[in-house]
Amino acid sequence: MNKEIASFLSNLGQLHSAGAALLRNVDPLLDFTFFVIYSYNLDNDSNYGIIGDDKEFENKMESFLDLVFDLSNYNEIMSSYNHFIEQYNSKELYELIGSDYFHKTENYSLFFLYKINKKQFSYYKNIDSVYSEEKNIIYAIIYKFFLELTNLRLENLFRINQKIMLHEFTKDLANEASKSFVINLIGKLQGVFDENNYDLLQPIIDICNDLDAISELLYEKNNIRGNISISASSYPKLNNIVKFEKAIPLSNHRLIRKLLEGTSENIDLILESGKITGYTLSNINNIFKVNFIKQNTWRFQESNQTIAVFKSGKIDLNSEKISEEYFINDLANKIKIFGSQNFGLLKKIALDLISSKNGSILIIHEKGKNEAMRLKNDSINVEPFVLTSEQAINLSKIDGAIIIDPNCICYAFGVILDGNSIEKSNIERGSRYNSSKRYIHNRKKDGEKLIAIITSDDGNFDILD
Repeated sequence: MNKEIASFLSNLGQLHSAGAALLRNVDPLLDFTFFVIYSYNLDNDSNYGIIGDDKEFENKMESFLDLVFDLSNYNEIMSSYNHFIEQYNSKELYELIGSDYFHKTENYSLFFLYKINKKQFSYYKNIDSVYSEEKNIIYAIIYKFFLELTNLRLENLFRINQKIMLHEFTKDLANEASKSFVINLIGKLQGVFDENNYDLLQPIIDICNDLDAISELLYEKNNIRGNISISASSYPKLNNIVKFEKAIPLSNHRLIRKLLEGTSENIDLILESGKITGYTLSNINNIFKVNFIKQNTWRFQESNQTIAVFKSGKIDLNSEKISEEYFINDLANKIKIFGSQNFGLLKKIALDLISSKNGSILIIHEKGKNEAMRLKNDSINVEPFVLTSEQAINLSKIDGAIIIDPNCICYAFGVILDGNSIEKSNIERGSRYNSSKRYIHNRKKDGEKLIAIITSDDGNFDILD
């Protein structure tokens, strides 16, 4: 392989890393793969291929690639490309989202493609096309990335990668795309784009920055809580139970923060024409809202389903209900290896451990009693008892794992897990994750049925099986 081709493929590798980082930074739990599909004619050497991490999918692409890069007509190539995506999406468990254009120069052509788990993708609130061209926040982020690559298409790959790799490009891009998505949606609801209504434009453009600033403020040492319901011509008018004589702009951060003290579970502020006009009775049905969850964190939602979460001014989809839904779905699938189980209690214990942010290892072993006996010299063994959430949180403060059976009967805590070194350790994940991975790997070699739930101090989690 000559230097030009080696440099070309190296640049594609960096481009692939950026595309993967884009969604991983936004939602580390999302099951997805990013692909760069390429063809080149460099130094009299022609070839094509895929850069990604999914050999099974790449094999499915082979016949398509043979066809698509034999075509010389751009419209024919795009037609074949879109047909492949439509056919795949109609019958697979994953959804393909591809770039609308391909990056083409005299020497090479590129396509960009995301493959996302449909079940997880469905957790993101889809927005009616009346309000938004992009159906959810993930689409908005992906298409912003594709647009950026399209805008850079006249530059060489080295220059593209220079821009992408500098200044945390993908994090900034995801944040910009998310805020633009929210701004455009609220603007549509508030009638900014209606004829002769451009006085509203600047307040709506600034709305995310204003909400960030409000979320930072304490009021008489109280942390922030409360909701703002957003009026829209597309649903019934929100009735004031208190109406201010003069509407208050969101840019008056301290006053808005003060007024949020007057909200409750049943009372919201009203945003109308870009300003706060009073209080209304809370309504969850088809109403878009801003919900201040905690200090520095606010959520944009409809009918209590999350659209976007911003923490310290940045998009942060990993901290809210979406993650909880991932966890419940993943846990329900993985505990199917056990015959009988107490799923309700197990789910509660695990979710409370995640919320506690202590950091913990919970081992669920089909024969928990036998396993506790095997490790009795490296644990604190107890007479069997039904583990509760409160007990699990308290015991997790003690170094080591907790061993239970699928019915939540606890046999030991403070357990030091054994296990030989394995090839697939991940040094970036720390000792709690890697010791659990080694332990699970070695016990499964002996045919044992078990899973491990690992929670971290920052509220993240893993389920290993």
